Amino acid sequence: MAYYKVPPGKQDERLALYHKYHYPIMEYSLDKGLAISEQIFTRKQDELSPDLDFMIIIVTPHLSKAKHDDKTRGEVIRQLFPDVDDYVRGEKARWALTLQHWDDTLLELDSGKVMSLYQSQWATSENGRRPRAPIIAFQFQRPRNLPA
Repeated sequence: MAYYKVPPGKQDERLALYHKYHYPIMEYSLDKGLAISEQIFTRKQDELSPDLDFMIIIVTPHLSKAKHDDKTRGEVIRQLFPDVDDYVRGEKARWALTLQHWDDTLLELDSGKVMSLYQSQWATSENGRRPRAPIIAFQFQRPRNLPA
């Protein structure tokens, strides 16, 4: 899940840039089976925290069923956007309209099996030892101070 906060009044502009410059990459990922689904949400009503404008949920296949693309991200971008300079300008504009961005990566627990972060089939690393950090990861990018 990706969360985004944009400057007041710039939500539609940010969505238009997302649709033009990032959604084609998502469509490619969906077509290739690299992602199962993508949905964009906004709040139904204002909440104090966390302060966000959009949440994008991308569902990918389980790691054991994940597909790998034979193309790099750069190759995909050049295929989808022959005018790479325009793509770069668009992405810069999209990120310039991003005041805050953070990601959550979630792993679904199977409610029909052991409900434990420490006693499940995925709670061990390849060497058979339990990982030090929790399996459910959270990544936070500090807000950027952007000029008005």
